[in-house]
Amino acid sequence: MSEPVRITKSATANDLSECLGWLGEEIQKRATAQTREEVADALRDTFLDRSHTTVKYTDTPDDAIVDSLRLSKETKGRLRLQGLADRFDNDGVTEDFRLGIAFAVAMIRDSEFEL
Repeated sequence: MSEPVRITKSATANDLSECLGWLGEEIQKRATAQTREEVADALRDTFLDRSHTTVKYTDTPDDAIVDSLRLSKETKGRLRLQGLADRFDNDGVTEDFRLGIAFAVAMIRDSEFEL
């Protein structure tokens, strides 16, 4: 949809309808972009940023990774993920795993990448 019609006293109902359609699309586009930024920031801060702790996790990002692997309802019953949590708890989170999270954060942030 192109730029909206300028609303004047002489604008027709069709002009107003087109303007509302454009506005609705703009709101959706900007809300999606803002949400993607906020989700990417939250993931980065929780799982990658070693400069501070988060409200939910009072320890390190590595602790947040291990806790999430152990406690997420999505990982319950998935033995390989539970084993990964145990391995990371004992040996530390691998750099490859952190890079995988960084890649996911970048894809979430990238408005050109369709989720």
